[in-house]
Formats: sequence, C-alpha cells, structure tokens
Amino acid sequence: MIYLVRHPETENNVANEFTGWEESKYTDKGRDQFDKIVEYFDGKKVDVFSSDLPRALKLGRGITLMTDGDIFVDKSLREQNFKETRPLDSFEDKNDFRKRISDWIDKNNEDDIVIVSHAGTVKEIVLNLLGPESLEKINAPRDVIFRIETIKNENKLSTIQV
Repeated sequence: MIYLVRHPETENNVANEFTGWEESKYTDKGRDQFDKIVEYFDGKKVDVFSSDLPRALKLGRGITLMTDGDIFVDKSLREQNFKETRPLDSFEDKNDFRKRISDWIDKNNEDDIVIVSHAGTVKEIVLNLLGPESLEKINAPRDVIFRIETIKNENKLSTIQV
C-alpha cells in the first residue's frame, strides 16, 4: 500500500503564489491539517519518503515519529521548480519534472510507504501508477490522504479524509 500526502496549507498557497522550491510557512489551517495527518498514521508500520523541502519534510518527520518506520529524504520528490520561482537559474519544464518522478518510482518500488510531497508530485505519481483517467479523481487537497493498493494485480486509488 502506498499513501500519498500533500504538505499542509502554506502562506503562499493562500496567496495563490507559485512556490516551487522556495519556502513558505504553514498557516493556522495548515498546522491543523498537520496534526490530523500525523494522528492518522499513529501506530502504523510504514516507512516515510519525503521531499527535502521544509514544508513537506516537517510533515514527513512528524509522521515518522508516530510510526514504526524510518524516514528517507529525497530531492527527487520535490515540487516542480517553476520558471517564476527561485532559484531562477534552474527551473524545470513539465517533461523534465515528469521524468524525475518516473525515475524515482522506478527506483523505489516498495509497499507500505508514505510519500510526503507536493501537489504536482502527487499528481505525477498517480498518473504514473494509475494512468490519465485517474487524474479526474484527484485534485490533491491537503486534508485527504490518497491510498494506492494493488488488488488482483491492478492498482486502485482511494481517499482517506482526515
């Protein structure tokens, strides 16, 4: 089973600003989302794979404290670095971003994990594992945990409201 979690709401999210690799602090609502997500994983036996960007890594570490698992921090799970965000000299186009996520999935084919990341990354993982028709079911909200499980050799997507 794979759990996909988007980081909690940040100040830039509320301001409707691209964040990319830049940092943005949690809002009050984001801190509440953090608490609910962490509480969901209390006592579960899962490893956590997290983006290294602080808004996701903070949640990844919080989940790890509640589980009987380890945390693995990986730059490959970052959000796409948009042309409009810093660092301005290293932006990615959509194809580069998709390849980065696809390569990560190919190297990390494990079960019973939590992936803590960003909206674009969550969508790309779902697209890669479930195909384009699955994107109709996902808009990567922050108060939902997406669960991908394999049933009869087919990946199925479900949601958990926190």
